[in-house]
Amino acid sequence: MDDAATLALKDIHLPGANSWFPELIRWWPPAIGWWLLLILVIFIIWILKRLTRKTAIKSAKAILVAIQLNKAMSTSQKLAELCVLIRRVAMHVSPRQQVASLTGAAWLAYLDNSVKHAPFSTGIGQYLGDAHYQPSQISDAELGQLFGLCETWLKAQNKHI
Repeated sequence: MDDAATLALKDIHLPGANSWFPELIRWWPPAIGWWLLLILVIFIIWILKRLTRKTAIKSAKAILVAIQLNKAMSTSQKLAELCVLIRRVAMHVSPRQQVASLTGAAWLAYLDNSVKHAPFSTGIGQYLGDAHYQPSQISDAELGQLFGLCETWLKAQNKHI
């Protein structure tokens, strides 16, 4: 017993009154209702994102037709408006950091990811690569093909949602 008396044993220390850990333990795990509420909120956010993306693509299709039918614009103006429209849709559908800085061949390669046979890099879609920076001479027939290609690209974006 003498050995036990010489040991410097200390009593159990309880946590302080301002400790957050015991409160966390007391409230964890949440009741089933909180888990269901969390799942419901995530589902609503997912539905809203899906609906706004589809709405944006529907609006883009309407704007595409409006640009195509606008008789007051020249072919170079239509090409510039088409470039702006495709860029806006791409930034809405994909992460902005991924799309906003793309130009030239990288931009065309990004557009080719959604359609078959790389029509943007090797076909009529090449006009979209540098139309903002230098004026392009494009015929009405080529512009019609480009509008068709952009419409195909928009349909492909609708499938990826």
